[in-house]
Amino acid sequence: MMVGLAWFATGGILTALSFGLLAGAYSFFTIGIILVGIIPFAIGLWQFIAYEMKSSDNKASYHAEIELRALVRAMVAIAAADGKLEVAEVNSISHIYEELMGHPLKLGMVTKVSETMGGKNYSIHDDLGLTQAEISAAMKENIIRACYLVMVADGEASKEEKQRINEIATTLHVPTERAIELVEDIRKQEKTKP
Repeated sequence: MMVGLAWFATGGILTALSFGLLAGAYSFFTIGIILVGIIPFAIGLWQFIAYEMKSSDNKASYHAEIELRALVRAMVAIAAADGKLEVAEVNSISHIYEELMGHPLKLGMVTKVSETMGGKNYSIHDDLGLTQAEISAAMKENIIRACYLVMVADGEASKEEKQRINEIATTLHVPTERAIELVEDIRKQEKTKP
């Protein structure tokens, strides 16, 4: 919404300047900038109004969905860091999700999410970056925990997986020291399990 507003304002200023200085010769170009700016502004304004009109229950449900989607996408990103997502990794993701969240993952969700992430232009950094402000601090920590558990589920921790966890922690604005603490806590818990 703000980007659209900025384009709209820039177009308006350039139109006024070009019309006044050049007697309207180049104003068609700057009117185009105004039109390009008004479209995303209108879409953003519509989304904002629609969100504000939701009940508090619907808002809570919306945020919960964003958080759960981010959790699953982050786990899939770790599992697929080596270039492929295997059946054993899908099962591990489902099991880890259930352990952390206390309820099973919807059937087929991991596969569905991995298919949407399969595009060459997909970036977990960009994806989480768009929603990280809407993810609670507790869920951000759960995402780091889950990513670590996915990484060690197969008994190996590849360089790519470690790098991807660091990228996810950075994107979610989880300080490095806190991410290390979370991983150490999980390691201690895993050692005490029978």
